[in-house]
Amino acid sequence: MGAARAYAIAVEHNGTFAIPSRTETRTSFDGTSQTYSYPAVTVSRIYSVYLHLTNPASEGLIENACVTANQVIGRVAALSGGGNHLHFEIRHGDALNSPSFTLVLPSTNWSYLGTSPSPNGYYLDIQQMVNSGQRHPSAVVTANLAGTTPSDHSLVKTAASSTVYWLQNSRVYPITSGAVIDTMQAAAVPGWRGEPMPR
Repeated sequence: MGAARAYAIAVEHNGTFAIPSRTETRTSFDGTSQTYSYPAVTVSRIYSVYLHLTNPASEGLIENACVTANQVIGRVAALSGGGNHLHFEIRHGDALNSPSFTLVLPSTNWSYLGTSPSPNGYYLDIQQMVNSGQRHPSAVVTANLAGTTPSDHSLVKTAASSTVYWLQNSRVYPITSGAVIDTMQAAAVPGWRGEPMPR
């Protein structure tokens, strides 16, 4: 992607993954209320997609190469607008990915801001986005956690991957570096050492 939005990295995961059914009403980018749904399935492949990262080549990544457990795949980029942030997505193994993996097809469902020639990362029709392969990331990661259902404010790991996630407010956040865990534990941040988080 261009410098304004930085880079996208897609990781293909192979194994057995549960995608739970979901029905949800959301406010779309244009402010309308839309309901989407998809059925529960078990698949042998999913994609995790990370958007707004620094150049993956600076981390030694090569396109179409395998990544290993605990390998840094990117760092959050300094963005020209909207503040620095990471978009984390889970997509069905049969998703209709754009060539750059930044969005799902068809391009007629992409939203644009004003007269900009580049899509803004949002979709016009949320159900069509879901039909093209987008899935609720927290629901998919939580459904595939190893062992028992984790409690909120805890570190978790899926059975099919070595990625560690922070679970908070029913959302999961991938921990892309062991240094994050070490730093949080050394600072005695509640939840990172097993004690309950303050509410």
